[in-house]
Amino acid sequence: MKITVSDNICIKGALTTCGSKMLYNFIPPYNAAVIDKITAAGGVAVREDDTPKMSEFSAGSLTVGDGQNNTVSLKPTFGSVSRFGIVYASVLDRASLMGKTVSDVAALYSMICGVDEKDATTVGDDARIVPYGLPLFARNDVINALKFTDAQCVPLHFPSLDYAVSAYNIISCAETASNLNKYDGIRYGYRAENCDNLWELYERTRAEGFGWEIKKRILFGTFVLTKDNTGNWYKKAKLAQQKIRAEFDEVFKEYDIITSPLTPEYKALTLAADLAGLPVITTPAPVGAPPSEKGASALQIIGPKFGEEMLFNAAYAYEKGGTTA
Repeated sequence: MKITVSDNICIKGALTTCGSKMLYNFIPPYNAAVIDKITAAGGVAVREDDTPKMSEFSAGSLTVGDGQNNTVSLKPTFGSVSRFGIVYASVLDRASLMGKTVSDVAALYSMICGVDEKDATTVGDDARIVPYGLPLFARNDVINALKFTDAQCVPLHFPSLDYAVSAYNIISCAETASNLNKYDGIRYGYRAENCDNLWELYERTRAEGFGWEIKKRILFGTFVLTKDNTGNWYKKAKLAQQKIRAEFDEVFKEYDIITSPLTPEYKALTLAADLAGLPVITTPAPVGAPPSEKGASALQIIGPKFGEEMLFNAAYAYEKGGTTA
Protein backbone atom coordinates (compact mmCIF):
# COMPACT_ATOMS: atom_id res chain seq x y z
CA MET A 1 0.00 0.00 0.00
CA LYS A 2 1.37 3.41 -1.00
CA ILE A 3 0.61 6.08 1.58
CA THR A 4 1.20 9.81 1.19
CA VAL A 5 2.29 11.63 4.36
CA SER A 6 2.28 15.35 5.02
CA ASP A 7 5.41 17.44 5.41
CA ASN A 8 5.15 17.66 9.20
CA ILE A 9 5.72 13.91 9.70
CA CYS A 10 9.38 12.99 9.95
CA ILE A 11 10.90 10.59 7.42
CA LYS A 12 14.52 9.72 8.09
CA GLY A 13 16.82 11.43 5.61
CA ALA A 14 13.97 13.29 3.87
CA LEU A 15 13.50 17.05 3.95
CA THR A 16 10.73 17.86 6.46
CA THR A 17 9.89 21.57 6.35
CA CYS A 18 6.27 21.77 7.53
CA GLY A 19 5.89 24.18 4.63
CA SER A 20 7.74 26.75 6.74
CA LYS A 21 10.82 28.87 6.16
CA MET A 22 11.77 28.19 9.78
CA LEU A 23 12.50 24.53 8.92
CA TYR A 24 13.60 25.04 5.33
CA ASN A 25 16.63 22.73 5.76
CA PHE A 26 15.50 20.26 8.43
CA ILE A 27 16.35 16.64 7.62
CA PRO A 28 15.33 14.37 10.52
CA PRO A 29 17.72 11.57 11.57
CA TYR A 30 14.78 9.33 12.53
CA ASN A 31 11.35 8.21 11.39
CA ALA A 32 8.10 9.19 13.02
CA ALA A 33 6.50 6.24 14.80
CA VAL A 34 3.70 6.10 12.22
CA ILE A 35 6.28 5.75 9.42
CA ASP A 36 7.94 2.80 11.14
CA LYS A 37 4.56 1.15 11.66
CA ILE A 38 3.54 1.68 8.03
CA THR A 39 6.83 0.17 6.85
CA ALA A 40 6.51 -2.79 9.23
CA ALA A 41 3.04 -3.49 7.83
CA GLY A 42 4.39 -3.58 4.27
CA GLY A 43 3.31 -0.09 3.28
CA VAL A 44 5.36 2.58 1.52
CA ALA A 45 5.30 6.16 2.83
CA VAL A 46 5.92 9.00 0.37
CA ARG A 47 6.07 12.74 0.93
CA GLU A 48 3.25 15.15 0.12
CA ASP A 49 4.25 18.56 -1.23
CA ASP A 50 1.31 20.78 -0.29
CA THR A 51 1.31 20.64 3.51
CA PRO A 52 -0.11 23.79 5.14
CA LYS A 53 2.51 26.01 6.77
CA MET A 54 3.49 25.11 10.31
CA SER A 55 0.78 26.06 12.79
CA GLU A 56 -1.45 27.40 10.04
CA PHE A 57 -3.17 24.02 9.99
CA SER A 58 -6.45 24.81 11.71
CA ALA A 59 -8.51 22.26 13.59
CA GLY A 60 -11.53 21.15 11.64
CA SER A 61 -9.96 21.93 8.27
CA LEU A 62 -9.37 18.26 7.59
CA THR A 63 -12.85 17.03 8.51
CA VAL A 64 -14.98 19.95 7.29
CA GLY A 65 -13.42 19.83 3.85
CA ASP A 66 -13.16 16.12 3.24
CA GLY A 67 -16.75 14.96 3.14
CA GLN A 68 -17.52 17.80 0.75
CA ASN A 69 -14.61 16.65 -1.47
CA ASN A 70 -15.84 13.06 -1.64
CA THR A 71 -13.17 11.64 0.66
CA VAL A 72 -13.26 10.01 4.08
CA SER A 73 -11.14 11.24 6.99
CA LEU A 74 -10.52 10.16 10.56
CA LYS A 75 -9.19 11.98 13.59
CA PRO A 76 -8.43 9.10 15.94
CA THR A 77 -8.77 9.13 19.70
CA PHE A 78 -6.03 11.09 21.40
CA GLY A 79 -3.53 8.49 22.54
CA SER A 80 -4.50 5.77 20.07
CA VAL A 81 -1.82 6.79 17.53
CA SER A 82 1.71 7.85 18.46
CA ARG A 83 2.65 11.48 17.89
CA PHE A 84 6.39 10.78 18.08
CA GLY A 85 8.10 12.34 15.09
CA ILE A 86 5.21 14.65 14.23
CA VAL A 87 6.60 18.20 14.24
CA TYR A 88 4.80 20.62 16.53
CA ALA A 89 2.50 18.00 18.07
CA SER A 90 0.54 19.85 20.76
CA VAL A 91 -1.94 18.27 23.16
CA LEU A 92 -4.72 19.04 20.66
CA ASP A 93 -2.94 17.48 17.69
CA ARG A 94 -3.44 13.99 16.31
CA ALA A 95 -2.25 12.15 13.23
CA SER A 96 -5.28 12.39 10.95
CA LEU A 97 -6.00 9.93 8.14
CA MET A 98 -7.64 10.42 4.76
CA GLY A 99 -8.74 8.00 2.05
CA LYS A 100 -11.20 7.37 -0.75
CA THR A 101 -13.35 4.97 1.25
CA VAL A 102 -14.04 4.00 4.85
CA SER A 103 -12.27 0.69 4.22
CA ASP A 104 -9.12 2.51 3.09
CA VAL A 105 -9.03 4.63 6.24
CA ALA A 106 -9.76 1.64 8.48
CA ALA A 107 -6.90 -0.30 6.89
CA LEU A 108 -4.45 2.55 7.48
CA TYR A 109 -5.64 3.03 11.05
CA SER A 110 -5.03 -0.65 11.78
CA MET A 111 -1.42 -0.14 10.64
CA ILE A 112 -0.54 2.83 12.83
CA CYS A 113 -2.63 2.53 16.01
CA GLY A 114 -1.37 1.11 19.27
CA VAL A 115 1.03 1.73 22.13
CA ASP A 116 4.39 3.34 21.37
CA GLU A 117 7.14 3.47 23.97
CA LYS A 118 8.37 6.77 22.53
CA ASP A 119 5.03 8.49 23.24
CA ALA A 120 3.83 8.24 26.84
CA THR A 121 0.35 9.44 25.87
CA THR A 122 -0.39 6.31 23.82
CA VAL A 123 -2.60 3.70 25.43
CA GLY A 124 -4.34 0.46 24.53
CA ASP A 125 -7.76 0.01 22.97
CA ASP A 126 -10.67 -0.34 25.40
CA ALA A 127 -13.46 0.30 22.88
CA ARG A 128 -16.93 -0.55 24.04
CA ILE A 129 -20.31 -0.77 22.36
CA VAL A 130 -22.85 1.26 24.29
CA PRO A 131 -28.11 3.83 20.62
CA TYR A 132 -27.13 6.62 18.25
CA GLY A 133 -27.37 10.27 19.34
CA LEU A 134 -27.92 13.46 17.36
CA PRO A 135 -27.16 17.02 18.47
CA LEU A 136 -30.24 19.03 19.36
CA PHE A 137 -29.59 21.24 16.33
CA ALA A 138 -29.19 18.40 13.80
CA ARG A 139 -31.08 18.96 10.56
CA ASN A 140 -33.92 16.71 9.41
CA ASP A 141 -31.99 15.57 6.31
CA VAL A 142 -29.37 13.96 8.53
CA ILE A 143 -31.99 12.26 10.68
CA ASN A 144 -33.67 10.91 7.54
CA ALA A 145 -30.33 9.74 6.15
CA LEU A 146 -29.70 7.62 9.24
CA LYS A 147 -33.10 5.91 9.23
CA PHE A 148 -31.77 3.12 7.00
CA THR A 149 -29.45 1.99 9.83
CA ASP A 150 -32.40 1.41 12.20
CA ALA A 151 -30.72 3.92 14.48
CA GLN A 152 -32.49 5.30 17.50
CA CYS A 153 -32.13 9.04 16.85
CA VAL A 154 -32.37 11.23 19.93
CA PRO A 155 -31.79 15.02 20.10
CA LEU A 156 -28.97 15.95 22.49
CA HIS A 157 -28.00 19.15 24.25
CA PHE A 158 -24.46 20.28 25.12
CA PRO A 159 -24.58 23.28 27.50
CA SER A 160 -20.85 23.97 27.14
CA LEU A 161 -20.77 23.87 23.35
CA ASP A 162 -21.02 27.69 23.21
CA TYR A 163 -17.56 27.88 24.75
CA ALA A 164 -15.85 25.33 22.49
CA VAL A 165 -14.50 27.71 19.84
CA SER A 166 -13.13 30.22 22.34
CA ALA A 167 -11.63 27.52 24.56
CA TYR A 168 -9.99 25.83 21.60
CA ASN A 169 -8.48 29.06 20.28
CA ILE A 170 -7.07 30.02 23.67
CA ILE A 171 -5.55 26.60 24.39
CA SER A 172 -4.17 26.10 20.89
CA CYS A 173 -2.52 29.54 20.83
CA ALA A 174 -1.03 28.97 24.27
CA GLU A 175 0.38 25.67 23.01
CA THR A 176 1.78 27.42 19.96
CA ALA A 177 3.54 30.09 21.99
CA SER A 178 5.03 27.50 24.32
CA ASN A 179 6.02 24.85 21.78
CA LEU A 180 7.64 27.21 19.28
CA ASN A 181 9.99 28.87 21.76
CA LYS A 182 12.72 26.48 20.63
CA TYR A 183 12.81 27.93 17.12
CA ASP A 184 15.31 30.68 17.86
CA GLY A 185 18.10 30.14 15.32
CA ILE A 186 20.41 28.49 17.84
CA ARG A 187 19.85 24.74 17.65
CA TYR A 188 18.36 24.06 14.21
CA GLY A 189 16.22 25.52 11.48
CA TYR A 190 16.42 28.95 9.91
CA ARG A 191 19.02 31.38 11.30
CA ALA A 192 19.16 35.08 10.44
CA GLU A 193 22.52 36.29 9.14
CA ASN A 194 24.74 39.25 10.02
CA CYS A 195 23.32 39.79 13.50
CA ASP A 196 25.25 42.01 15.92
CA ASN A 197 24.11 40.35 19.14
CA LEU A 198 22.07 37.48 20.57
CA TRP A 199 18.84 39.43 20.94
CA GLU A 200 18.98 40.57 17.34
CA LEU A 201 19.53 36.96 16.31
CA TYR A 202 16.40 35.88 18.21
CA GLU A 203 14.26 38.72 16.90
CA ARG A 204 15.26 38.51 13.26
CA THR A 205 15.22 34.72 13.11
CA ARG A 206 11.65 34.54 14.39
CA ALA A 207 10.50 37.60 12.45
CA GLU A 208 11.88 36.24 9.17
CA GLY A 209 11.19 32.56 9.78
CA PHE A 210 7.57 32.67 10.91
CA GLY A 211 4.62 33.80 8.82
CA TRP A 212 2.03 36.34 9.93
CA GLU A 213 -0.50 33.75 11.07
CA ILE A 214 1.91 32.00 13.42
CA LYS A 215 3.09 35.36 14.77
CA LYS A 216 -0.50 36.23 15.70
CA ARG A 217 -0.86 32.91 17.50
CA ILE A 218 2.39 33.38 19.40
CA LEU A 219 1.39 36.90 20.46
CA PHE A 220 -2.04 35.85 21.69
CA GLY A 221 -0.70 32.67 23.28
CA THR A 222 1.95 34.61 25.17
CA PHE A 223 -0.71 37.08 26.30
CA VAL A 224 -2.98 34.41 27.79
CA LEU A 225 -0.04 32.73 29.57
CA THR A 226 1.25 35.84 31.34
CA LYS A 227 0.90 35.98 35.11
CA ASP A 228 -1.77 38.68 34.99
CA ASN A 229 -3.92 36.96 32.36
CA THR A 230 -3.61 33.21 32.80
CA GLY A 231 -6.39 33.07 35.41
CA ASN A 232 -8.89 34.97 33.27
CA TRP A 233 -8.01 33.26 30.00
CA TYR A 234 -6.04 30.02 29.98
CA LYS A 235 -7.36 28.51 33.22
CA LYS A 236 -10.96 29.29 32.26
CA ALA A 237 -10.41 27.69 28.86
CA LYS A 238 -9.08 24.56 30.56
CA LEU A 239 -12.13 24.49 32.85
CA ALA A 240 -14.38 24.73 29.79
CA GLN A 241 -12.43 21.84 28.26
CA GLN A 242 -13.05 19.74 31.37
CA LYS A 243 -16.80 20.50 31.26
CA ILE A 244 -16.97 19.59 27.57
CA ARG A 245 -15.23 16.28 28.26
CA ALA A 246 -17.64 15.56 31.13
CA GLU A 247 -20.68 16.29 28.94
CA PHE A 248 -19.43 13.94 26.23
CA ASP A 249 -18.79 11.26 28.86
CA GLU A 250 -22.39 11.53 30.07
CA VAL A 251 -23.75 11.29 26.52
CA PHE A 252 -21.71 8.20 25.72
CA LYS A 253 -23.04 6.40 28.76
CA GLU A 254 -26.29 6.07 26.78
CA TYR A 255 -25.49 6.58 23.10
CA ASP A 256 -23.01 5.04 20.70
CA ILE A 257 -22.28 7.99 18.42
CA ILE A 258 -23.07 11.64 17.78
CA THR A 259 -23.62 12.90 14.23
CA SER A 260 -23.96 16.24 12.52
CA PRO A 261 -23.85 17.67 8.99
CA LEU A 262 -20.36 18.31 7.70
CA THR A 263 -20.73 22.07 7.31
CA PRO A 264 -18.91 25.08 8.82
CA GLU A 265 -21.83 26.01 11.07
CA TYR A 266 -21.09 22.85 13.07
CA LYS A 267 -17.49 23.85 13.72
CA ALA A 268 -18.16 24.18 17.46
CA LEU A 269 -19.04 20.49 17.66
CA THR A 270 -15.90 19.55 15.72
CA LEU A 271 -13.70 21.61 18.03
CA ALA A 272 -15.48 20.27 21.12
CA ALA A 273 -14.56 16.74 20.01
CA ASP A 274 -10.96 17.91 19.56
CA LEU A 275 -10.91 19.35 23.07
CA ALA A 276 -12.23 16.07 24.45
CA GLY A 277 -9.75 14.00 22.44
CA LEU A 278 -12.54 11.98 20.81
CA PRO A 279 -12.40 10.13 17.48
CA VAL A 280 -14.18 11.76 14.55
CA ILE A 281 -14.80 10.27 11.11
CA THR A 282 -16.25 12.11 8.14
CA THR A 283 -17.86 10.57 5.10
CA PRO A 284 -19.41 12.01 1.95
CA ALA A 285 -22.95 11.41 0.73
CA PRO A 286 -24.09 7.78 0.42
CA VAL A 287 -23.75 5.91 -2.83
CA GLY A 288 -26.63 6.87 -5.14
CA ALA A 289 -27.37 10.22 -3.51
CA PRO A 290 -28.50 12.89 -6.02
CA PRO A 291 -25.65 15.28 -6.93
CA SER A 292 -27.62 18.23 -5.58
CA GLU A 293 -27.76 16.61 -2.13
CA LYS A 294 -24.18 15.39 -1.78
CA GLY A 295 -22.86 18.48 -0.04
CA ALA A 296 -25.75 18.60 2.42
CA SER A 297 -25.53 14.87 3.13
CA ALA A 298 -21.85 14.73 4.04
CA LEU A 299 -21.63 13.62 7.65
CA GLN A 300 -19.30 13.76 10.62
CA ILE A 301 -19.61 11.06 13.26
CA ILE A 302 -18.14 11.38 16.76
CA GLY A 303 -17.59 8.40 19.00
CA PRO A 304 -16.40 7.69 22.54
CA LYS A 305 -12.73 7.27 23.30
CA PHE A 306 -11.28 4.30 21.41
CA GLY A 307 -14.58 3.84 19.61
CA GLU A 308 -12.96 3.79 16.16
CA GLU A 309 -14.36 0.38 15.22
CA MET A 310 -17.86 1.61 15.96
CA LEU A 311 -17.25 4.70 13.82
CA PHE A 312 -15.98 2.59 10.93
CA ASN A 313 -19.11 0.40 11.07
CA ALA A 314 -21.48 3.40 11.13
CA ALA A 315 -19.58 5.28 8.41
CA TYR A 316 -19.40 2.17 6.22
CA ALA A 317 -23.17 1.64 6.46
CA TYR A 318 -23.77 5.31 5.63
CA GLU A 319 -21.26 5.20 2.76
CA LYS A 320 -23.03 2.21 1.21
CA GLY A 321 -26.47 3.81 1.50
CA GLY A 322 -27.68 1.54 4.25
CA THR A 323 -26.24 -1.76 3.09
CA THR A 324 -23.26 -3.59 4.56
CA ALA A 325 -22.63 -5.87 1.60
